[in-house]
Amino acid sequence: MVYRITQAVHETGADAVNYADLLRQLFDDLKAKAQSICGSEWEGAASAEFIKAEHKWDLEATALGDAHTKVGQLTQTAVENGFNADHRGAALFST
Repeated sequence: MVYRITQAVHETGADAVNYADLLRQLFDDLKAKAQSICGSEWEGAASAEFIKAEHKWDLEATALGDAHTKVGQLTQTAVENGFNADHRGAALFST
C-alpha cells in the first residue's frame, strides 16, 4: 500500500515537471507550423510579430513551467514528510 501511494505521488510530481517541458515544445511546434503557412512572408512582419509573441510566451510559459515544477517537487516532499511523520508516530507506540 505504501509503495503504491509513494509511486502515485512520484508519478504525479514527475507529470507536473513534464508539463513544464511540454509548454515549451507546444510553442516551438506552433512556430514551425506558422513558418510553413507563411512561406516567404515569414521573413517580414509575420516573423517580427511572432518574435514578440514568443518573448511574451517565454515569460508566461516559463513562469507556468516553474510553477508546475515547484508543484511536482512540493507534492513529492509533502508525501515524504508525511511518511516520515507517520514513522515517527508509530515509533512512539513500539517500545
